[in-house]
Amino acid sequence: MSEYIEFKSKIFEIKEEGKYKSLIITALKDLIKTALEESFNKQCNLIRNNVGYIKKIKEAKNPEGYIRFIAKKLFPDAETFHEKSDKIRDRFKDKEAFACKIIAVYSLYYDALKEGPPVELRI
Repeated sequence: MSEYIEFKSKIFEIKEEGKYKSLIITALKDLIKTALEESFNKQCNLIRNNVGYIKKIKEAKNPEGYIRFIAKKLFPDAETFHEKSDKIRDRFKDKEAFACKIIAVYSLYYDALKEGPPVELRI
């Protein structure tokens, strides 16, 4: 019986359910905070959209799957990720901290996409 419990705990360690959910939500909140500090208006699309993203991730039936779905839409390939990161750096040259926050969120989405769907082990 103890071997079963040990095996079961290893499965949960492998899965790490909600890994990207909490990381991305935290990064989006940090992005919103930085945007407000950089004197973006509370009603600007960037802030409203990111608040909406947080709500959608929290309400999703499968948040990790939803995150990978969004990541696939954002970055169909590695080249797109690098192009978007470069555009953000160019667009927000004068707001370096803000650009870094956006790129951090992009990186999390890209990492979630590269990692792929979690493996479900069934006994």
